[in-house]
Amino acid sequence: MSDKKISQLEAVIGNEITGAESLPLIQSGVTKQTTIDYIRDYVQSNINLGNPVNSFAVNGNNLTATLKDGTTFDVDITALTTDTNTQLTDADITALGYLKTDTNTQLTDADITSLGYIKSEHNTQLSDA
Repeated sequence: MSDKKISQLEAVIGNEITGAESLPLIQSGVTKQTTIDYIRDYVQSNINLGNPVNSFAVNGNNLTATLKDGTTFDVDITALTTDTNTQLTDADITALGYLKTDTNTQLTDADITSLGYIKSEHNTQLSDA
């Protein structure tokens, strides 16, 4: 077997694994052997997976988070309600970079002059006369 690359070895089918099989392991530069069972036991005993959230529940304005060990934490979610005031103030509109539409679209004489036009007071309508 030592004359084959790992990629040349026959694959093991999942239901053939018992856990007692030997695996090579390099530890501090030295090749050693261990078993699948030993690695499983080591991970279960030494790797702390924490205490993850198992579930959430909402009851009225209260959110309850239940952790895997049964510990619960309650959070008041009153402040997360929907704001029903959807009207923007003039300041809000300006802060967003928009101009509020002015419903008075009549130009004053000063506006006309500042735009470079001349306002005529005379009736410029053509007639048949």
